[in-house]
Amino acid sequence: MKDRYGNDRVFYLGNVVNSVYEVATDKNYQPKDKSNKLLFIGSKKYIEGLNVLIEAFRNLKRQYPQLTLHVVGIDKNDLENLSEDIFCYGYLDKEVDSERNLYYQLIQDATVFINTTPKWGAFSASIEAMYFYTPIIITPYEAFVETFGENIKFGYYCKENSPTWIENKIINILNNPSYSELCVQAHLAVKEFTWDVYVDKFIAKIESTFV
Repeated sequence: MKDRYGNDRVFYLGNVVNSVYEVATDKNYQPKDKSNKLLFIGSKKYIEGLNVLIEAFRNLKRQYPQLTLHVVGIDKNDLENLSEDIFCYGYLDKEVDSERNLYYQLIQDATVFINTTPKWGAFSASIEAMYFYTPIIITPYEAFVETFGENIKFGYYCKENSPTWIENKIINILNNPSYSELCVQAHLAVKEFTWDVYVDKFIAKIESTFV
């Protein structure tokens, strides 16, 4: 859009978490137990990243037999040879109370959010997971890096979309003695991603640019 309309006419003001649920503040946050639930959210266009994650997950089960993998946005029929510890929920409609409740329960229970599909990840789902204190492993695509920088304190950028690389990074998070700090840093990175803050940015940009 900047290329088409000009840098002085297009402004990036960040993103917004569209959750109707309350979240603990970083001051009264109670460390969540590591539930051993890995979470992937993304439509079929992200299936490349999911397939790599599934292979990494199968390797991890040898060391962490209690792990489960939860997949939102992709149906079981779109995948092959799934084990009973991989749960697919398909598309969850937030307009339906039961599906919205399930969606956010999965996010709140997750030990780590993972979507390493090359070139692009699920931005909205990623920041929702972060908002609810969930560390992430994600592709360093342009919009995400522009928002959060080259180095993140709440997980890992995927440098190599391979089962071994992803497996090692998941292990690092599972074994991190400062896991709770990862959770807090994830929330802090997006705590200002509310509609109130966004509207304030919008008004300030209008006033500074056009008034």
